Amino acid sequence: SNLRSISNEEEIIDCANIIPAKSMPIITGKTHSGVSFDLQIGSIESLFSSNFVRLAFQLDPRQVLVYHWL
Repeated sequence: SNLRSISNEEEIIDCANIIPAKSMPIITGKTHSGVSFDLQIGSIESLFSSNFVRLAFQLDPRQVLVYHWL
């Protein structure tokens, strides 16, 4: 699986895990450049197509989109 973060600058995400939580799910992982991240998802929306799921979550003060290639 290839996860990509689309924000002001595109960053390849080497690995990511979605941790379920009662209030807010959390995505943790590390980018290709070696930056670790731990993001809480405020609101999540999944859009399905034939080859990808788009997970959109709000990270104040900017919106970050994570693309999960199936």
